[in-house]
Amino acid sequence: MTIECELIDLYGFLGKKWTMVLLHNLSAEPISFVKLERISHKTINPTILSNRLKKFVQFKIIKKINIKKKPCYVLTKEGIRLKALFHKIKKIAIQCDYNIPEVCTQDKCHCDEVFENRKIN
Repeated sequence: MTIECELIDLYGFLGKKWTMVLLHNLSAEPISFVKLERISHKTINPTILSNRLKKFVQFKIIKKINIKKKPCYVLTKEGIRLKALFHKIKKIAIQCDYNIPEVCTQDKCHCDEVFENRKIN
């Protein structure tokens, strides 16, 4: 007998490639698909980007809105809380001396530049 658990589904989703980087680049300010592509320097496949955004919406982490007939994405209240939780986890990781790039221990995070340095396999 299989029991469905959306929490386990959420954990699995958050562990997928690009999910945390995208979450880091989403905020309460609307951002378009095109802008997310531009931020990534097109290193993320558009299909993967689209799928990740759909899952974020499904998990109520972001919502899709239209601005001037263009779809944009914004963090929900729950998404803002989730992002804050990850910042707390990062602080714990720093306190535990995890191997974290020096830039990530400051105010600015490596995730701000990760798109520039990674390629889709």
